Amino acid sequence: MSDNSNIWYLDRGKNFFTDEGKELFNTVINVANTYSYIEKMTSSELIEKFPQRLKRSGNPNALLTTARNIGIINKQNKLGKNIKFYLNDQLKYEELIFENLTKVNYDKESSYPVKPFIVICKALYRLYTLDKNEAYITKADCIKYLYNVTDYFQITNEYCDNIIKNRSFDRESAAVLDIWFNALQNFSIFSYSNDTSILKLNEDELYYYKFIDEKGGNIPCYLNGSSKYESYYDDLGSDDLGINYIVPSVEINKANNLNMEDAKKIYEYLFGICPYENTSLIGNEYYGVYRPFKSIKNIAIRKIYKNNTNLGNLLFAYNNYFVKKEINEWAIKVKKRVQ
Repeated sequence: MSDNSNIWYLDRGKNFFTDEGKELFNTVINVANTYSYIEKMTSSELIEKFPQRLKRSGNPNALLTTARNIGIINKQNKLGKNIKFYLNDQLKYEELIFENLTKVNYDKESSYPVKPFIVICKALYRLYTLDKNEAYITKADCIKYLYNVTDYFQITNEYCDNIIKNRSFDRESAAVLDIWFNALQNFSIFSYSNDTSILKLNEDELYYYKFIDEKGGNIPCYLNGSSKYESYYDDLGSDDLGINYIVPSVEINKANNLNMEDAKKIYEYLFGICPYENTSLIGNEYYGVYRPFKSIKNIAIRKIYKNNTNLGNLLFAYNNYFVKKEINEWAIKVKKRVQ
């Protein structure tokens, strides 16, 4: 097993949910959009395009390493494949970081076929099934128990019961866990906590946890430094690995005359909001198939987009604009009622 500094490795240069982390992300994106020849730039030339404030914040070369370790760019400074969905407003910032974190390996050498994100979610779900009040993990729990998980089959009820019986709230020193916990607490699959040393399961996301418990082990892990694409950095920036790999495919008959009303009905059908009667377009077996992804809907919609661009674009538009508009209108109505 790796030493603790290598386990669940994430670059500690920047937390991408802080202002500095978001600035680094936006800087890389802006440089790529401004200079079409970014892939031909050396690392030094690329860094020269960064604002002075970023370059003065530490080792400039470490900024690129940080960007590569979260899948924004690869070794050749090429943007990750999934970045284009973010740039086209088809993927939210949180969804982009979420999916990239589901691709992170056990350690730098990818010694074992497990993903830290999946280990955490599987453990939380098992803890929940044992005792709803114990559906959380501490950093000490990670070091003592979850670091030792090198095969998903280890995450049994008995294993998680030992976590409950031997809880530790010691303020363990593990910088990489600070990065993990700080990042994960920004996702709605976890309940908000003032205590940054604890990750809690969000009961509203049980469909997600059950899905990960059943399917998370199917996410491919390329071991001993191997990768599906040219490098590990390319895998991190891919649009078909990590959680993307296990999002169910849906067979929808292609029709060129679909409109936004059709998209609304299909959207509500797939996410289990409302049944849909048009069985000539989509089969009954798909009702609620995307319930597990209610907080990361665009990731699920992209699965459809790849096979049905027209419908995918309509679903992206409905999710990102019309749903947001409906939520805002509902909030205004509630506010008026309260007043």
